[in-house]
Amino acid sequence: MIDSLTSSQAFQRTLKLGREQNLASYDAAYLELALRKSLPLATNDNRLIEAANRCQVKLMEV
Repeated sequence: MIDSLTSSQAFQRTLKLGREQNLASYDAAYLELALRKSLPLATNDNRLIEAANRCQVKLMEV
């Protein structure tokens, strides 16, 4: 899937989310996409899992 809005979100919502959740930019982009599209997130990264939980993003079993 290609999301045409990801690049336009990069210096706004994604950057803010990354700073708020202490995430790398690529992890913040995954989280922002999951939030915006109301999709579950698949990850084994503990920091991203914790951020997803704080943002009430559902996680997929991996």
